[in-house]
Amino acid sequence: MVPLIELRGAMVYAAVAEMPFLPSLICCVIGNILPVPFLIKFAKTVLIYFSRIPKIGFVFQKIIDRGNKKAEKVRKAELIGL
Repeated sequence: MVPLIELRGAMVYAAVAEMPFLPSLICCVIGNILPVPFLIKFAKTVLIYFSRIPKIGFVFQKIIDRGNKKAEKVRKAELIGL
């Protein structure tokens, strides 16, 4: 998901559909921000669920493993950052 492109595409559509600018902009920004907390909250749960599916689970398991490696690097540099 690329929120900036989605926002720009929605604004172009609103202009072509002759909708008012400000309400369209507000709706587009809210529409791009609204799913973020849910994505952050449930991303790991969804990845773990899909990693259990036999034929496609390995793809999701790779994503989980990659995230865990990145998190370990962050934990190692945590004291330096503080």
